[in-house]
Amino acid sequence: MAQVVQGIGCGLVVLMMACRDAPSPREPEAPAKGLTTSTAETMPACCARPDEIDQLAGKSVRLVGVYQAKVIAQRGDAKPDLSKAGAAGVLSESGRLVMLGVYHEADGVRSIEERQRHDGKRVEVVGILERRTPVSIGSDGQPEATMIDPYVHSIKSIRLVD
Repeated sequence: MAQVVQGIGCGLVVLMMACRDAPSPREPEAPAKGLTTSTAETMPACCARPDEIDQLAGKSVRLVGVYQAKVIAQRGDAKPDLSKAGAAGVLSESGRLVMLGVYHEADGVRSIEERQRHDGKRVEVVGILERRTPVSIGSDGQPEATMIDPYVHSIKSIRLVD
C-alpha cells in the first residue's frame, strides 16, 4: 500500500491506495434501475447555496455542477490522468467541491470511462449527500488526516446536463 499526502483547500488528504488488481468500479447509468427521470426531478436539488449541505445531509439529492477528475497526490497543481481510474468530484453551483464516493475507499475510485466522459462538463448526480468524508484509518489502526469535503454516496445516476 502506498500513502499519498496533499493539501486540498483547507483539508489535508491522506490516501491509502488499494491493490492494483481490484476490479474497476462500474459507472451508474442514468436513469438507474428503479429511478425514473421524474423521480430524480422530485428530489431536492443540492448545493446551490452552502447551507444546503447541512440541511440535506443524509438525504437523496440531485447535485448539479461541473464534474472534475481529481488527483489525490502531493502536488496541488497535478493534472488528472484520465487514462486511469481515480477520484472525482462535482464543483457545485455554490463553488463547493462535493466528492463522488469516499475517495479513500473503493466507491470513490471512479471509472476511466466516467472520468473521460464527464470531466469538465456540467452534470447531475443523484445520490445520498453527507457533510464530511469519513476518517481514513491507517494500517496501524490510527485515524489519519482526511479531507473535509462533503461527498455523495450510493450514486444512482450521473448524467450530462445543459
